[in-house]
Amino acid sequence: MMRGGQVSIEYLLITAFSFLLLIPLLILFYVQFDALQSDAVNRQALAATSTLVQAAERVHMAGHPSQETVSVRIPAHVASFRVLDDAIVLTTERGLARDIVTFSDSIFVPNHPSLSTQQGLQRFVVSATPDGVRVTQ
Repeated sequence: MMRGGQVSIEYLLITAFSFLLLIPLLILFYVQFDALQSDAVNRQALAATSTLVQAAERVHMAGHPSQETVSVRIPAHVASFRVLDDAIVLTTERGLARDIVTFSDSIFVPNHPSLSTQQGLQRFVVSATPDGVRVTQ
C-alpha cells in the first residue's frame, strides 16, 4: 500500500520528466519556425528585386524616355532598399540575422535617398535616362 507522500513524489517526478522532454521540442519548433519565416522573407525580397530588375531591363531596351510603373510587394523586416552604383540592394533584418539580396546590372543610375522600406505593396517608377535606368517612387 502506497502512502500519500510517495504518490505525490512519483507524480512530481513524472511531471518533471514530461517537461524535460517537452522543452527541447518547443525549442526545436521555435528554431524551425524562425528559419521558415526568414526563408519566406528572403523569397519575397528576391521576388521584389527581381521584378524591379526585369522592369529596368525592359525600359533600358526601349530606350530614353520610356518608363514603366511597377507594383512590388515589400516584405516585413526590410532595413534598407537602395539603388547603388550598379546594383539594387535590399537588406532584411530579423533579430540578429541580417540578409542582403543584391542584383547587379550596369544599367542602373544610383538613387539617393534610399527607396521606401514600408511593408506592403509599393509602386515604383522605372524610367530610362541617357545614363541608364532610374528607379524612383
